[in-house]
Amino acid sequence: RLIWTDNSNNESGFTLEIREEGEPYEYLGSPVPNSTSATVSGLLPGVVYLFRIRSENGNGSSSYSNEAVLSPLDPGSI
Repeated sequence: RLIWTDNSNNESGFTLEIREEGEPYEYLGSPVPNSTSATVSGLLPGVVYLFRIRSENGNGSSSYSNEAVLSPLDPGSI
């Protein structure tokens, strides 16, 4: 689960992107306005994933957030 702070007061939605380490970003989804989290499934254990998000409205888009890094653990390694 990804969690962020919604610092925008006029967004019409968000653009969420994902990439594996060393790869380009790909579109992951469009969270609804005023949302502060998204659930991501299908991630592989041991792979390093990077996420970024930005708000959008009729006037354009904000800058992307800082990257969030996630590397799921193999359930058998805990």
